[in-house]
Amino acid sequence: ATRPRLAATLDFGFAPMSSAIAGGFREALGVLEGAFGTVTRAHPDCQGGRESFATMRGANIHFNLLAIRDRLGDKMSPTVRWNIERGEALSAHAFLAAEAARWDIQRRFVEFFEQFDVLISPTTSILPFRHEAGEVLNIDGRKLESLTDYFCVTYIVSLAGCPALSIPYWPKGQTLPMGIQVIGPPGADYALLDMAETLARTLDDARGR
Repeated sequence: ATRPRLAATLDFGFAPMSSAIAGGFREALGVLEGAFGTVTRAHPDCQGGRESFATMRGANIHFNLLAIRDRLGDKMSPTVRWNIERGEALSAHAFLAAEAARWDIQRRFVEFFEQFDVLISPTTSILPFRHEAGEVLNIDGRKLESLTDYFCVTYIVSLAGCPALSIPYWPKGQTLPMGIQVIGPPGADYALLDMAETLARTLDDARGR
């Protein structure tokens, strides 16, 4: 059988990342390379992604939740109110510029997948945490710019319109798994499901060795 053309990125060139996730991701890639050969370290150009996502997310949340905020007031959580406020003063020009940037990013992802079948990354920048811990405000002591920064690696894929799913991997010494995000080109949902099943089985077989 033809070996899949696998690419991997820790952070898409811009996402903050914890050392625990970086170490676990290296482990997982080692397992996959043992089974499938070289996994190329590469990712699409994501320039403008952070700004485009922040604008479009703010606009959409403001549009969908403003009336509920006006009705519920302080009963709504501070985080949700913060998200709504981010869309408060956005102009039509800013929204359309963000949409144009999104299309540029999607085009770059499509071109990237002419060379690779699958792109692999972490699913979030941190290991699982207790709900009571609240918002993720820093990673390894480094303050984050935004409440959304710890899932940069996930939202950039949604922005590009690519199918993706997350499979578990247990780094050595961890009782809870981290997520390994498996990404394919737009429209390749069924092929991605097949590939992800193979990768998940490979990672699961390595558990406990």
